Amino acid sequence: MKYTYEINDVPQELAEQLLNTFRSPFWVDEHRWFVRYDSCPTRGWIFIYTLPYAFDDFSVYGRLLSKSTCPQEKNLQTYDCVRELTYDVEPSICSQLSDIQFNKPEKMRLRLPVDDYFWSIVPTFDHLTSLQVQASDINEECTKQFQLLLSRASHLSSLSIWIFFNSGHAVDLLLGTKHVSIKRIDLGELSDGFDEEQCMRLSRSPFAMQCEELRIHVTHRSSICYLVKMMPNLRSLYVYCQYDQPEETFSKNELVDWLREQLLGVRPLIEISRSYNTVRLEMRQNSST
Repeated sequence: MKYTYEINDVPQELAEQLLNTFRSPFWVDEHRWFVRYDSCPTRGWIFIYTLPYAFDDFSVYGRLLSKSTCPQEKNLQTYDCVRELTYDVEPSICSQLSDIQFNKPEKMRLRLPVDDYFWSIVPTFDHLTSLQVQASDINEECTKQFQLLLSRASHLSSLSIWIFFNSGHAVDLLLGTKHVSIKRIDLGELSDGFDEEQCMRLSRSPFAMQCEELRIHVTHRSSICYLVKMMPNLRSLYVYCQYDQPEETFSKNELVDWLREQLLGVRPLIEISRSYNTVRLEMRQNSST
């Protein structure tokens, strides 16, 4: 259940009233059904749910103030069924650690920077396969945290760097990272496109050598050819080309035709198509390879 309240209000009294309805012998003694509430003061939310937590997703938007009917709370606060975790918290808000722990998230959306509160609720990243990262700015601390997280996520296969980063920030992050398991990289939602020099730098990163699927926004069509030529394991490339948008007087397939001509003989069995403002390139190996 979810309740809302005015952010300036104090929710403890309401929470106690709600919990008291689940403290009867019927709940606690006869069935041993326990209930927990999490209050998020920054959003004005109260969540009430049974323990162990039974859903596959969980979102954290601020420091959680929590209480439960369980007499041995730490033994029953299991969130191992959570597979998808969203963490979007201002570091200055979190002045204390949490007794909640997520040990098996497979997919995570995360805003940098984080503080000790984040590391206390996610102690391990052994099951993490997909990570979406966003930040309003990139500084030395954000970079260190990004590198640390990736170094602990040994099974990570999909990485998305999102919205608030610009292309220069993304290149700097990727060039400083060595992670052999990442096969899918999504850079298509950045605030600006990659120019030719940035595409050259990106193609020389450890990520580019192993990447099989790439989504990216470029400023010039020649960068598409360069990425195809320089990324040997690339199988799928989705590109938004900033300065090659179709106009009424311009052939919609001109860019596709140009790419086919430029890439002829470069990669075997390449398929190129266009859907509105996105060009899709699919590369296949010969059957003999």
